[in-house]
Amino acid sequence: MFEGIVASLLNRYLGKYIEDLDLENLNVGIFGGNVFLSNLKLKTEALYELGLPIEVKAGSIGKFNVNIPWNGLSSQPVVIKIEEIFIVAGQVIDREWDTELEKRLARAAKKRILESIDNLSIFGNGSMENGGFLETLITTVMNNLQIYIRGIHIRFEDSMTNTDSPRALGLCIQTISLETTNSKWKPILSQQNGQTSVYEIVKIDSASFYCNTMCSTLLYTNKTMVSDWQDKMRSGLNNFNINEEPLEFILKPVVLKIKIIVNKSNEVRVPKLLVDFVLQDAALQMSRKQFVALMETAEFMKLAEINRLIHL
Repeated sequence: MFEGIVASLLNRYLGKYIEDLDLENLNVGIFGGNVFLSNLKLKTEALYELGLPIEVKAGSIGKFNVNIPWNGLSSQPVVIKIEEIFIVAGQVIDREWDTELEKRLARAAKKRILESIDNLSIFGNGSMENGGFLETLITTVMNNLQIYIRGIHIRFEDSMTNTDSPRALGLCIQTISLETTNSKWKPILSQQNGQTSVYEIVKIDSASFYCNTMCSTLLYTNKTMVSDWQDKMRSGLNNFNINEEPLEFILKPVVLKIKIIVNKSNEVRVPKLLVDFVLQDAALQMSRKQFVALMETAEFMKLAEINRLIHL
């Protein structure tokens, strides 16, 4: 039964973002305890939940791996590993009007609302039928979940706001990890039964944000991508340059740790959730050109959203 629930969840959430998802291979992997997918293509509407008039021009996930120890869920962690999330986004307005795509985007927004309501009761029937066993097992799995993501580069290209000065905004993150720890923040394989607190630590390594105010773009004027766009995104992530143009950082690479304590006791005087942010030295800088570029892009996107709503 639990395998079916996991399969349903992965099918639902991956299907929202991945184009032409191989459901048969996914389901076989889930029931076998090891899911491995590679070279996944993101849907055009994958960023629609941001509520901005932008869409994915090109997006991919290099590797997606989930290891599920079905015979030891109560004592071993479920491990999720993702590598190389590359996304090049652009304004919705820089293409011919596509009524069908707009309908798909609108349906995606409605689906998000329905799913948020659905999630409140997704395990309801199972819990009732199994006397809370399923609910306890799910809680245990979530407490022992480990997530490792390596290589994130999300780039927004804007060649419409000012055609004489194409600009690009980007977010780069080398690694993100989520691990269960003991009270001294040392990683452990699993949370022990009977403990009143769950300790989780999130580590974000080399996170940065850039704004290049005058740059070559990966998206051609005819709306096609350069053939080696993934290599260029990888170069931006690892070498901080694209097409031999250095990234112009607003936030230089930083390291961040987030320590989370979830209290499961019924003691009213103890907070249910404690979150501690540990940030090493952070360098923020912004030139006048970057500030103007950000303001111009924000204003243009407002007008683009108004234009999109008029056509709906």
